[in-house]
Amino acid sequence: VVGYGGSSINGEYAILRRGADNKADTVIKGKREGIIADAFVADSNKNKREEIYVVIQNPAQISSKKTLRYEVELLK
Repeated sequence: VVGYGGSSINGEYAILRRGADNKADTVIKGKREGIIADAFVADSNKNKREEIYVVIQNPAQISSKKTLRYEVELLK
């Protein structure tokens, strides 16, 4: 997960993965309002498809966080 563009408050993010040729491939892109505080992979709904979670935090309010969830087909 990569944050880019704009300031720490506004910008974009991209979720990247490495393909068989070891080149980065963009899976998902989106706008963010804050910093990327955390990112992790889990299978919270136990359907054997992992979800990617991205936690966006408002730098002005430490307790204000937004969690984005994406279920994608990950290459093993």
